[in-house]
Amino acid sequence: MKYHFMLFLGLFISCTENSSSNSITLNTLGMDTTINIKSNKEYPTTLKIKVTGNSSDTFMISGFKIPGGKVDTFWHTDWYQKNIILKYESYKAKLGELKIEYKLY
Repeated sequence: MKYHFMLFLGLFISCTENSSSNSITLNTLGMDTTINIKSNKEYPTTLKIKVTGNSSDTFMISGFKIPGGKVDTFWHTDWYQKNIILKYESYKAKLGELKIEYKLY
């Protein structure tokens, strides 16, 4: 049993050690915002983005239109550069608050 626990712990640590995450809160949804993320990876990474919160109307993040109201969505993509740029565009949204969480694998 002790062996299985140590094996599980080792796998868990090795899987989470290579990822980095952070979050940003947007309070002023009527203003376009650019979010710059730097990757320390030397190889292609997976970028996972989760957006939660409330918005008065439709907004866009890096070209993806997200309907207003209560927001709880995520997507992931492969990324091949060290500099990652997420562009929040207010589109029709003026009020609300969004939390954008991102994680690099």
